[in-house]
Amino acid sequence: MTIFSDFLSLVKEKQLVHVRLKGVKELLGTDEVKEFTLGSDSVLRFRGRMCIPEDAEVKRLVLEERHKSHLSLHPGMTKMYQDLKETFW
Repeated sequence: MTIFSDFLSLVKEKQLVHVRLKGVKELLGTDEVKEFTLGSDSVLRFRGRMCIPEDAEVKRLVLEERHKSHLSLHPGMTKMYQDLKETFW
């Protein structure tokens, strides 16, 4: 799956206004959120997976991009969920 820069910009923007993720960013570096990191692209990650805010537009983009991927070949809902889970949280 290729993650395009417009998508990363959108995720960063939505992370800044998402109450829960804003709180996590403020606590970065503490034991309370030790499994969260801020990537070199300034995108918050949990255990290396990109944190996707609870935002309909972002979730729709993730699903649409994954679903129309040439590598996907419509593997079924469970397989698609497992593949997405490796990259996003």
